[in-house]
Amino acid sequence: MTGPDSSCQRGRRLRSVCGWRLGGTRGLLTMPSMSERLLIILLTAIQFTYMVDFVLMMPLGPQLQRELHCDAQAFSFLVASYTLAGGVASIFAATIIDRFDRKCLLLVVYAGMSAATIACGMCDHYATLLGARIAAGACGGLIGSMVMTIIGARIPYERRGMATGAVMTAFSLASVLGIPIGLLLAQAWGWKAPFLMLGIVGMLILLLMQRILPAMREHLVAARSGFGETLRRVFRRTEHLQAFALTTALTFAGFSVIPLLATYLVSNTGVAETHLLWLYAIGGLVTMVTGPLIGRLADRFGKHAVFIVVASLSVIPLLVMTNLGQVPETVSISCGVVFVMLVSGRFVPAMAIITQAADPAVRGGFQAYNTAIQSLSSGAAASLAGMVVTQDAQGRLAGYGHAGWIAVVATVASMLLAHRLHPLAAPPAAGLAPVTAAT
Repeated sequence: MTGPDSSCQRGRRLRSVCGWRLGGTRGLLTMPSMSERLLIILLTAIQFTYMVDFVLMMPLGPQLQRELHCDAQAFSFLVASYTLAGGVASIFAATIIDRFDRKCLLLVVYAGMSAATIACGMCDHYATLLGARIAAGACGGLIGSMVMTIIGARIPYERRGMATGAVMTAFSLASVLGIPIGLLLAQAWGWKAPFLMLGIVGMLILLLMQRILPAMREHLVAARSGFGETLRRVFRRTEHLQAFALTTALTFAGFSVIPLLATYLVSNTGVAETHLLWLYAIGGLVTMVTGPLIGRLADRFGKHAVFIVVASLSVIPLLVMTNLGQVPETVSISCGVVFVMLVSGRFVPAMAIITQAADPAVRGGFQAYNTAIQSLSSGAAASLAGMVVTQDAQGRLAGYGHAGWIAVVATVASMLLAHRLHPLAAPPAAGLAPVTAAT
């Protein structure tokens, strides 16, 4: 069929894929309300500061190793301490997370993370910095689970992939704004400056959270079980166990490579330390577009199918980046941009798949345990990378390609696990109760 009618039909299909289509027809996306958009923006801001706090240590690796007089293995443990602390804290929090107003709990842990980040900027030695990072990780590790819990509870099923993609652009924003600004501050005033600035920004966002974030107490009626009952209700479901396995595999698929990426680029490929910010800035700009697009495609064509495609494609930059050698800076940065785009992009449909597997009655506990597993897996993967990778007297890394193969095997495992994981129960298209901006 040709003519104006077919053109209109093609335009409607394009708008539905891009997320612009209104209406309640099955398979098409509906637009979120203003209050829902406001909630997503606030959650993105919260996730942004958490992501900057989480990843800022890694691009500062060359400077920190030089000024704190630590090798690659000690630095890997410094990175791992953040996620390990978050994992342990999440395990304890999982038993009580569903007994409190989600707003109040998020305010407490976010304030703790901001204060600990300021403390990082006041440290002078490796040991004190390690302690401050443990404190920041213990609080920050809970933020991710709280954000995903709120998305699962407040965002209707048919828009959850889009919402997840929007919130996960926080990683892109962290790459575009947080990390480059942090590196510039570190180059001008030393590595302490970005931590102090981030902590101050966090305190300002804390005020906005108090003002804008809605109270969330609907789950409290069903949250009367004790430690043993919470543990049983979370771990007795096969879907939950499959989701935890997927989280573990996907985390190993990234964190066996990411912590030492900046050090490898500087020491092995010849990227100037002052040019690292271009990798994160350009990669972040690209993922700001591809992240939400992947989320919308996942809602349109199926979260499992989109995850398999993106995860399969991510194997290519994983192998390329970990075996580059001495190449021009433009080649290193270009490969790094593709790496960031695909490795971060696969998390969008994966997190939507994992969130759908949660039993609504213990969603908070499930997300807390899932965050604990993700944090512990991140720490384990970073520690494993520190063991398989060595550093010579000139600072060059050896064995980084082995870490790349670990990531590839974990990626394949994540695809197999995702294929078997399906929603516990698909909620109605009408969604949940509307979100209000009232406190």
